[in-house]
Parts: sequence; structure tokens; C-alpha cells
Amino acid sequence: MRLQVLTLLFLTLVLSGCLPSKQPPLKIDYYILDYDLSQAADTGSPLPVILAVDRFSSSPEYRTDKMLYQEQQSTLSAYTYHRWRATPADLVTYYLARDLQAMGSFQAVTSPAGHLPPTHHLEGVVDSFLEVDNNDFWLAKISLTIMVTKESEPDVTKQVLAQQSFTAESRCSAKNPLAVSKAMALAMAEISKQVNSLLVEKLR
Repeated sequence: MRLQVLTLLFLTLVLSGCLPSKQPPLKIDYYILDYDLSQAADTGSPLPVILAVDRFSSSPEYRTDKMLYQEQQSTLSAYTYHRWRATPADLVTYYLARDLQAMGSFQAVTSPAGHLPPTHHLEGVVDSFLEVDNNDFWLAKISLTIMVTKESEPDVTKQVLAQQSFTAESRCSAKNPLAVSKAMALAMAEISKQVNSLLVEKLR
């Protein structure tokens, strides 16, 4: 009787998956945007602007750290074991603020919680942040819409100084997630330069 009970218990554990597995858990790879703006154009003396970069939001499908890809129009798929280190909104917020500071067009670039009172705010929405698969090659694509506002403008109709959308695409050197992350970094660098040019034009 005891042997039958032990046998039944063993079978129960096997069927329920409770026995320890000899297989190691599948590894998840995390990716960042690894680049610098060492070749950014010198815009001259910094403008007397303290720019606060507010945390960006994103369209619903990009509120995840999973790497997303599109094989055909109106479809969106996700890798299981390849992810971004943060959500696209957080990545874009961080790298855009870092790049604007590095390009030196403004007196300071800070966050809303910074110690310096801002003269202007930059906010935005990440509209796309994905891998686009074509037959011959893959692309990394970033699209975002930004809005620039003036902090001390009492007339609410004049607070918004600019609102514009930007898109950058970069061809992947290979068809794998690592190549996508490298291409996405190049696309982000291009977006930062485009945003900086607009801000300099509007805040000069």
C-alpha cells in the first residue's frame, strides 16, 4: 500500500511539473541604445534657455519593454527572449535629454524635478519604436511627436511654441535583434539632432 501511495505521489508531481528541472531557464537578452554624438554640429554659444524634458508617453502598443517587429502592414509581433532595458518612452526621454545636453545648444537641460527652474518644457509621445522587416533587409524605426511650451507665458494661447512629428529609420546590418538595437541607436541619434535643430530655431 505504501509503495502505491509513493508511486501515486511521484506521478502527481511529474504531471504537475513540481519536480526540479535539469534544464536551465531560458535566457532573456536586454538591449540598450549604445551611441554618442561626437560628430554633432557646434551650434555656437548656448541659448539662455533652461529646458525641462518631461517624461514622454507612448501609444498603447509600445507600453512594453518587449522588442516589437512588423512583418507586414497592420501587424505587430513581439520577441519572447529579446527585450529593451526600459520601455520606449523611458528610453527616448533619457537619450533625448542626454543628447540635447551634450549638443550644448542651451544653458541647461534638466528634468521637471531638477533644481533649476525651467524656462521651457519639452514633452512628447513615442508613436513608433520597432523593427520593420522587408524581404531583403530590416529597418529600425522611431517616430515621435513633440511639443515645446514656454513656462512663464501668462497667455495660454501663446504657451505652445512648436508641435511637430519626427521619424528616423536606420537599416540593420543583419537580421537579428542585436543589429536592430544598433540601428535603433543610429535612428535615435538622428531624431535628437532633428529635435535640437527645431528647438534652436524656435527658441532663438
